[in-house]
Parts: sequence; structure tokens; C-alpha cells
Amino acid sequence: MKIHTITELSRRAPRIAREAENGEVCIISRHGKPVVLMTPISDEMLEELQLRMSLKEGEPLWEALREVESEQSGKGKLKAAGEFVKERELGD
Repeated sequence: MKIHTITELSRRAPRIAREAENGEVCIISRHGKPVVLMTPISDEMLEELQLRMSLKEGEPLWEALREVESEQSGKGKLKAAGEFVKERELGD
């Protein structure tokens, strides 16, 4: 696991993204506090995440994630994403 600062991320985003693509788990910190977890994602995990977030077939994931910012639909999708992560951590 590697820890990078927000400043490093802004300067070296492609390299840090490649680390995650190659299996490295990266934590991004701001003022010494972890704020983002970057982790590789398999096709199977992506499919499961899309199902749990109730994505329409063919809808790009980034469009659905953008909806997380909205108050109504975002809360349910954010909760589903959080449950997905918890289940992965517990190995269910």
C-alpha cells in the first residue's frame, strides 16, 4: 500500500493511476489525513457495483457516480456503494 498526498496526485495522476491498475492500493491524503482510497477494480467487481447502484444497461459508470452528488437519488446510490465496499472487506 502506498500513500500519496493530494499534491502528488495532482502532479503525477497518470503514474498513480497506473499503480492502482497494476494492483497497488493507494491512499491519498490531505494534511496527513487519508481522504481517498484508490484500488484496482476487476470486471466482476465493476459489474457487481453497477448492479448494486441500479445502473441502467449501457449507462456509463461515471454518469451514475455524478448523480451521487444530487440529494435525492445520490443518497441511495451512495449507500449501496458503501454497502458494496463493506461486503468486499468482510469477504461476503
